[in-house]
Amino acid sequence: MASGPIAYWTYGAGIFFMLMNAMNLHLGCSTAMSSWGWGKYTCDDLEEAMMFNQFTGNMMVILMLMMAATVVDCNVFMAKIIAVAFIFNPILNTVYWSSMKINGHSVPNIIWCIVGLDVASFAIAAVMGLKGQVAADPKSLTFGALNKWASGIGGIFFLLNAGNLCQNCNQAMANWGWGQYTCNTVESALLVTQSLIGMQLTVILIMAATTTTNKTDLLKISAPMVGGCLAQLVNMSLLTINGHSLPISMYVVHATIYGSFFIAAIMHKSVAARQVEPTGYAPLVSA
Repeated sequence: MASGPIAYWTYGAGIFFMLMNAMNLHLGCSTAMSSWGWGKYTCDDLEEAMMFNQFTGNMMVILMLMMAATVVDCNVFMAKIIAVAFIFNPILNTVYWSSMKINGHSVPNIIWCIVGLDVASFAIAAVMGLKGQVAADPKSLTFGALNKWASGIGGIFFLLNAGNLCQNCNQAMANWGWGQYTCNTVESALLVTQSLIGMQLTVILIMAATTTTNKTDLLKISAPMVGGCLAQLVNMSLLTINGHSLPISMYVVHATIYGSFFIAAIMHKSVAARQVEPTGYAPLVSA
């Protein structure tokens, strides 16, 4: 498992952001918008659902990183997972939101402070935790069914979320089966955030799954994503948006996730070895 400042940052930041997103879920969309400095705002049903997906998506990311830290032996590789995940959120996500005005407000200062703290604290942890360390040589592994599931499902859903980013919100709504719909600014922004978080999730899943073939480890890494997607499905299934209940396409997507996951879990055979050895410090060479 990861150790030192990298591990401390993962668990510490993870607990902080878990509590923050849990608070947002408790407040609901309208109150959360006001509390974060966007001014008085009343969310519609679609905004409520998309905000729910954003908060639960953030919680999935956090839990997956925390689980990965218990599985990945190499601090250098764990830092790489976090750094790649950061590209999608908060970096690309914050850049996108910074170009917008919502409800007459640009991105509130409190959000800039939290993003800055997040990135700066990780940078400090990486400098302190990786000083003098070297990446371990990878071991050759024969990947099992869960490893292949992570790569396959991760790749598919990375492309699906990338597809959402390649079209505007109105087109995405129609293509997913919600009918002709004109998105407002908040809904368009939330679609981008939701898609970036989805890509972030799949990157963490794929990268972490390359470090082990142990069935328990792979289940730990995958569980937050599977459980979070189920919560999102249940929430969306209770809503009627634009006169439509949840489209069949969404049920197909979720059925693919759960069906393939359970089949892979049953078929998977653990291999004792992991891909990387515990990372140590660079050896001293005597003259």
